[in-house]
Amino acid sequence: MSKFFAVVLVFAVVASANAFVPKITSCATPGALLSDLKYSWSPNDVTPGTALTVNISGTLGASIADAQLTANVKFDGIPLINKKEDACKLKAGICPFPAGAFFKTFTFTVPQIPIHGAVDAKITLYSEPSGDEITCLDATATI
Repeated sequence: MSKFFAVVLVFAVVASANAFVPKITSCATPGALLSDLKYSWSPNDVTPGTALTVNISGTLGASIADAQLTANVKFDGIPLINKKEDACKLKAGICPFPAGAFFKTFTFTVPQIPIHGAVDAKITLYSEPSGDEITCLDATATI
């Protein structure tokens, strides 16, 4: 997994010396290609220095050969990350995405970062070259 994706997830849901539960909601538009979006993470209480597994599932309305990920992350309202990256390079073998049932799992170690405040992240996945939205997630945590 790329360092960029790991950093986005870290700032979206972790960075405290104590365990906490992040809030994740869908911000996908009604026409997004990934419907019936479900997501989960384990363990439920995120603790720095431990492994975190994130599962994303749903139904993909069309096959996707290439995708772009955009990430906008703020810490206490201050923009930290505003980046676009090739989603297919984030994890070997992740693309293409066939139409139909969709399920992906990402596991990484949560680093220990001694910061405290509010973290807000918006992560959107787009099909390339059409630019059609695949899905969108908002993540919020007070750390």
